[in-house]
Amino acid sequence: TGQEPRLLLEHLRTAPFGSPFRLVVVDGFGKLEPKTAPWLEEVLKTPPSRARLLLCADECEGLPRSAGLQVISCAPLKGAALEQWVRDQAKEAGLAPGGIDPRAAALLTARVGTGLQALALALEELALLAGSAGRVTEQEVRALIPPSLRETCFEILDAAAAGRVGQA
Repeated sequence: TGQEPRLLLEHLRTAPFGSPFRLVVVDGFGKLEPKTAPWLEEVLKTPPSRARLLLCADECEGLPRSAGLQVISCAPLKGAALEQWVRDQAKEAGLAPGGIDPRAAALLTARVGTGLQALALALEELALLAGSAGRVTEQEVRALIPPSLRETCFEILDAAAAGRVGQA
């Protein structure tokens, strides 16, 4: 609404409480650019000395150059990087080194998705299932983690394309 930029500027100019700086977080930008955040130019012209503004966006384009602006990309993990994260987290979840099979890690990311919190919770469940064996296999992921809607859709399409109508 028209009030939101004014409220944001008020928050940035409000004195911090219990800290040397005030942190203001604005989330939900799909694409952050001058036309989606026209108030940003005013913030950059006179940056607040006692506040920090954190803008969370999927993409940033054409933002004005400023000493008060620092762009940090925090893109979600995907593919091999996500599977490596799963293998690293498996150790922290109590599994032995190499405690999750690479195929199990790939299946886990396919079923759970890219949300790190959801993956960490699934790994905790799998670690409890593994117990003293300290190893998680693809069969255990299939048994404990249900297929995602996306995975199921692709299986249906693959079966139909292969002519296996009964399976689809």
